[in-house]
Amino acid sequence: QVSNVATFARNFGRQTEIYNGADISFSTTIHRATISGGWNVGNALQTGTTAGGTSSASTNSCFVVDSPQQLYQCKVDVPYQNRFKVNGSYQLPWDLQVAGVFQTNPGPNYNANATFTTAQVANSLGRPLAGGVRTVTVNLVTPFSQFGPRITQFDFRASKIVKLGGSRKLQANIDLYNVFNGSSVVNFNSTYGPLWLQPTQILDARLLKFSAQIDF
Repeated sequence: QVSNVATFARNFGRQTEIYNGADISFSTTIHRATISGGWNVGNALQTGTTAGGTSSASTNSCFVVDSPQQLYQCKVDVPYQNRFKVNGSYQLPWDLQVAGVFQTNPGPNYNANATFTTAQVANSLGRPLAGGVRTVTVNLVTPFSQFGPRITQFDFRASKIVKLGGSRKLQANIDLYNVFNGSSVVNFNSTYGPLWLQPTQILDARLLKFSAQIDF
């Protein structure tokens, strides 16, 4: 039989999410060059309070609603990460323009998700898994504690503007993405086993693109 109970969340606890960080941005024009960008450092920290008292700021949802399993890894301290991006353009003679974007970002977060059978957990649990469940997946590392190498990318553009008379103009572009053909890992396999940490996605390879735009 099922007996549903609706009650106030405060009877169990209160979960909040707090962001700590700083942002710095800049923009300047020097002769024919325009440069702008920014730097960010911060984290996302989830905190919680238990019914009957306030916990420290480093805990998150450490209270039970449905199952004691919710207490596993209920405390998560997200490390500080920094991101940097700068872009600029320069006006050359003969209506030519070059531009570029450089950015560096934190590497991807990954877990170590291991699958255990009911026979493996029965001794420590004291009973088989409930509801006829045969397996359970457990993250063996603390969430948001493991990160891959940083992801760095540089993109470049060259443009030529052709005036067609009046307000009409044609802009021809040559874009080169991932100029240095970096192969940073974007996603890892988080299933713990022989293929754990095998890259499942890397940065797109160097790409050359031609395009045109007409304004009228």
